[in-house]
Amino acid sequence: MYLIVLIGLCRRSLAELMFLSAPFAMLQGKRVLALEFETYEVMALKEMKKIAEQAFEKWPLQKILIDHRTGRLHVGEIAVIIAVAAAHRDAAFQACRYIIDTLKQTVPIWKKETFEDGEVWVAAHA
Repeated sequence: MYLIVLIGLCRRSLAELMFLSAPFAMLQGKRVLALEFETYEVMALKEMKKIAEQAFEKWPLQKILIDHRTGRLHVGEIAVIIAVAAAHRDAAFQACRYIIDTLKQTVPIWKKETFEDGEVWVAAHA
């Protein structure tokens, strides 16, 4: 399943930036087999929309897309996509960093890391 928030107008953008995040092959010196994401969907979507709105208040942006997958993902599959369009690249870079950092701090998404020797749940905002 995908949690997707898209906000903005279609205008000509000179800077379009996309951030992609996929599970690491190794974590804490262990081989990762898969990650599993769970969420409280209504609250997560509300918080993601709030993050996008805050980014629009901070920078002169034209469009934002935030996509976070849920369910089981294997190494190399995309877990998070953040796309930002702006007239200037500096605003797009700053907004993109703000969005991923804030998403990791505030959106209620829990992650289970599965290794060859077991698995562990990582609390939201860890």
